[in-house]
Amino acid sequence: SMNPTGASSESCSALGFSETLMCSACSRLSSMLADDEESRQLLSECQGCCQADEQDLYFHGKIYVCPHEAEQNQDLHHFVNRELPKFPAVSVEYIPQSRPMIELIKEDEQKGDFTNIDGWKADEMTELLRLRLKNLTEAELEVIAQGKEVKAQFTHCRRCRYRYSHDLHEFIRQDVEMMYQGVKVKLEDWVSPQLDLYDGEGKITETVDLGSYSDSASLHQLMESKGILKKASTYRGEIRTCSG
Repeated sequence: SMNPTGASSESCSALGFSETLMCSACSRLSSMLADDEESRQLLSECQGCCQADEQDLYFHGKIYVCPHEAEQNQDLHHFVNRELPKFPAVSVEYIPQSRPMIELIKEDEQKGDFTNIDGWKADEMTELLRLRLKNLTEAELEVIAQGKEVKAQFTHCRRCRYRYSHDLHEFIRQDVEMMYQGVKVKLEDWVSPQLDLYDGEGKITETVDLGSYSDSASLHQLMESKGILKKASTYRGEIRTCSG
């Protein structure tokens, strides 16, 4: 017979796990294991054989990553760009100088449970989300989508690093999505930098030419004047220095 998470009862028994193993036990196990390949393998096997109670499942989540590491680490890059879009209830927050972490949050709670995914393979990260996230209804996904509603989009030139100010380039490429709610960045070839503001129906209400903005202070003032709120991240107490 097959375990609900995909492993057979026979293979789980061979690994030493009983059919009554609960996923909450794997969570407790993860807090006691060292951060090495053998421990990650044991945790992966545990999660592949456990039974998930409805109360043990999470409603949504966040992935926190260092922008530099997200580009350089092949597994992390693949996970964020290829696998994560399959999980609409999970968003990404880029924080410089941080190790990659997954925060899984239960319904009606503000802060979740953190898992350090530094050194994990892409399929291990994907499996964690597959096992621990609740299968949401369309209505529940709509509620989450409203919380992630895009209120502003920055369009910036991918190949114009020296045409505009360093502060403008850094603000759009690194800071704005990390610091502000409901903001996306779109990079294109040979375009002038601009900010598009949206209403609740996703229609553009105003476009701001950013070519004359030369310092970060004026850009932050612009965001404030347009009512774009800064994020209040629950991750700050969990930050670790990222390697490399």
